[in-house]
Amino acid sequence: MKIVLTGFAACYKTSVGKLLANRLGLRFFDVDREAERRAGMTVRDIFEQFGEEYFRRAEGDELTRLTDKTDCVVACGGGSALLAQYSALAESATAVVWLDASVQTVISRLDGARPLADGKTPEQIARLMTERKPFYARYANGIFNTDGLSSEQVADTVAQWLETNILQ
Repeated sequence: MKIVLTGFAACYKTSVGKLLANRLGLRFFDVDREAERRAGMTVRDIFEQFGEEYFRRAEGDELTRLTDKTDCVVACGGGSALLAQYSALAESATAVVWLDASVQTVISRLDGARPLADGKTPEQIARLMTERKPFYARYANGIFNTDGLSSEQVADTVAQWLETNILQ
């Protein structure tokens, strides 16, 4: 079994992914953390020192590595769904879960660790979110809005949905 979480930055992919993996007895992988681990630096540092293109290549390499993994939950980066390697990962999954949120929620949750959101106006973030929605939707088996919810509440809802609709 493999559960892939997709969606924009600050939609709880990592925190929900960890909770789901624990609840389902699966390993957890975070694409951004895996890229950081291999590079020996943060996503922000990768962007600053080598640029977005370099990071996207590293992210694509992680998606490829995770495609053959089983018995895991994978939290994708906010831009992972735009990469060619994402298709193979999504197609290898038991379920792809899209975690979504409103622009206002995303902005309130951004913590300065998201290089693509730096210096962006709410309108620019909204435009970026809108541009990415078709990529998130392409493989999604379920869509869950995280507005006003805790990671625990979202994880409980997703776990119940998986148990009822996917893992029967």
